[in-house]
Amino acid sequence: RFCLKALRRLICFGYAGDARTLQEVAAVPVVMPALLAALQQLLPYWVHVRDESHPLHNVIAKGILKLIKTAIEVQTSHPWSCTHPDVMPKWLHFSFEQVCAPAQPRFDSFLILNMILLQNALKFMHGNATALAAQAPASDAQGGGTAAGRAQTLASLRGQAAHLYSAFFDAPRVMQLAHTVVTQYLPLTAEDLQSWAADPEGYYHEQDILSHKDSLRPCAETLLLIAMQSHRDALAPSLVHLLNTVQAQPPAVAASLGAYAAASEGAGGVPVELLNREAVYNTVGIGAYELHDHVDFAAWFHGHLVPELQDRHASTRLVRRRAAWTVGCWVAKVTPEMRPTCYKLLISMMEEQDMCVQLSAVNGMRALVEDWGFCEGRFLEFAAPCFERLFALLDKAAELDSQLQVFNLVYILIERLGEKVRPYANTILEMIPVLWEQADGQSLLRVQLVQSLQHLVSALGDGCHMAYPILLPLLRYCTDPRQPEALNLLEDGLQLWHETLLQAPNQEPQLLPIFPNLPAVMALTTEHVKVCLSILESYLLLQGAEVLSQHGAAVVETLAALFGAVNERATMMIFPVLDTLLQCFPAEGPVLLEPVLLKLLGIVLGGKESDMMVASASGVLSRVMLQNSAAFGQLMTKASAIPGLVPADKSSVPVLLQFVDVWVESADSLCTTKARKLTALALCTLLVAGVPQVLERLQGIFSICTSVVYEMDGDSDTVPPGYEYWVTHGAPSDPEERNMSGESLRRKQLDALDPVTTLNLRKVLGNKLAECSTVYGESIFASAVNQVDPAILKQLQETSQSAPASAAGV
Repeated sequence: RFCLKALRRLICFGYAGDARTLQEVAAVPVVMPALLAALQQLLPYWVHVRDESHPLHNVIAKGILKLIKTAIEVQTSHPWSCTHPDVMPKWLHFSFEQVCAPAQPRFDSFLILNMILLQNALKFMHGNATALAAQAPASDAQGGGTAAGRAQTLASLRGQAAHLYSAFFDAPRVMQLAHTVVTQYLPLTAEDLQSWAADPEGYYHEQDILSHKDSLRPCAETLLLIAMQSHRDALAPSLVHLLNTVQAQPPAVAASLGAYAAASEGAGGVPVELLNREAVYNTVGIGAYELHDHVDFAAWFHGHLVPELQDRHASTRLVRRRAAWTVGCWVAKVTPEMRPTCYKLLISMMEEQDMCVQLSAVNGMRALVEDWGFCEGRFLEFAAPCFERLFALLDKAAELDSQLQVFNLVYILIERLGEKVRPYANTILEMIPVLWEQADGQSLLRVQLVQSLQHLVSALGDGCHMAYPILLPLLRYCTDPRQPEALNLLEDGLQLWHETLLQAPNQEPQLLPIFPNLPAVMALTTEHVKVCLSILESYLLLQGAEVLSQHGAAVVETLAALFGAVNERATMMIFPVLDTLLQCFPAEGPVLLEPVLLKLLGIVLGGKESDMMVASASGVLSRVMLQNSAAFGQLMTKASAIPGLVPADKSSVPVLLQFVDVWVESADSLCTTKARKLTALALCTLLVAGVPQVLERLQGIFSICTSVVYEMDGDSDTVPPGYEYWVTHGAPSDPEERNMSGESLRRKQLDALDPVTTLNLRKVLGNKLAECSTVYGESIFASAVNQVDPAILKQLQETSQSAPASAAGV
């Protein structure tokens, strides 16, 4: 045992893998035949010690398994070296014989390892050799080999491997292997049927989790699939013939598929022909892709699958379960005309008493619903009974995996049906509290419930208020970071919260008590900052006055805390929220947001942030200037009294003028027309603020205003509603207001009242230029205008509808 372990480590880890070096490992042709010889000497003793009570049982079993495991590891580590004529052919013959003519009783662990060795060989033949060749370096820096030399070596190795594996895996041998797997290893055993009868639900999930490296049937299925992939043309006709045989011939003939099957009277009292039929259906399902062009699925479906799905006899349940699974595997060939029949039969199967059959029907239905060919209209007549059966299954299921699988189909149906799920919403909503209570302590199921509710709320649209009695208590729980399940439910709970606000048709007092959860979440973590900011903005649009009157201080504190705590991308997400708040509340907003606006001013004047960040922060302050110039002046006055807000080398320059300089310089970094128009309108307002030093910056102000006017289409200065200033929102922008509801309608209505949308920049610019002569005096303003570049003045004359006399004469 220890010698074998040392030998394995030496061969597998003591030499560089030949896939990279392209050099044969000399020890492999010596060790591999020795391993096979030792295995052949030890294997005959297994017949005598197979009884577990025998004192040598464990010793012999471990010795046999370790020998072949070592051979597999060598095969994996040095695949090119194993193509030596003295190595792999002998091993392949040995493993093939063990699989096709196993000793009785079977040594399952040993058979699994032989199948894995054959799998590796088939995969190497089918594609791994090409993959290994692609991984090999073009040149060997250590060995000094040239690219041409390595390419020649690689071609030689590939030719040798192709010759060896093609010679062994010829068509007759592959067909024999496939036939053996189908007839000997895929049929259900007496143990399978006993497990099924004892616990159908547990048996179903056990089959799902079996590993192909630990269980014989999954390993055989994998071997068969790899064989079909590598020898499709040889195996397809044989497997189709096998399918036709079990369907067309009487039971006595069907039972003669193989010597093993013919000698058996049926496992667990089930007729052999049913066991073989189930195994062949399993084969055709596994190879659905490889057999796609060889099986007449329509004829098979109507002639055999439909009658078998309709048969309710207890003894045929294994074929019925496999037929439902097969429909899911062949969903690509299920035509629209076949789908109603499939829906009806699968829903009917969900009524059976056997949970294994019921869950198989759920699996088949999920495949049909998830498929791109799913049509909501064809399914509507089946939706109500389907939901009814699924909810009954949820109530019946004893295991979490069953509940997850069933509710996953409910979730997918809600998502795929969209608005057409509305007639069934009450049925779904009635089940939510029951399922929620049953899922106590099972966060995965509760997550699916929350996700399904999100899709249901979206489908209900402005009718989502009908779900509030069930939705709001659940929402309050899921979004409370202090709850024990917050780690699992919080993310999906926040998404559900946002969707609820998006679809809310009008102000909903019931939604306001949940709001305190939002500052609590944002104070706890910045992981969900994007959706949290979207929730805050939705609240401002829905019932902003109530939110600010009751929670205004918490909102400001939360927003102010984000600056410096999140990266630039997250910081950019804050600006649209601030703009929405200022747009909704032009008088109260600047006063309430004063701490936040001062931080924005620090970002603009600090000189440490990117141009995009500075431009976006300036845009928020532009909104204050445009809608409430008095509050803007007060903000600048307070900023002047804050030490350290501006760099020390610029402390002698007034804060307002420093801001204007940066503001004008960063305007080109704004990425939308509406943002630039907002800046131009705010600068026009600044022209008449009565600050003489602003006249020294006329050239930059005129340049921005004229460029924005030219940017507009034709003579219309209006900006299409729905434009976002700095980041893209999720709210739709439908030009037909009558088709809008919820937040999309609220956004459109707010945009319609926005000064940026309603004001004509040409008129505003002309009017403000005319006012400047009054504010500053005609001679002073004329002198300042004369300092502007003549080219910009010419553009100004062309864009402004009423330019001052001093500018007109230039």
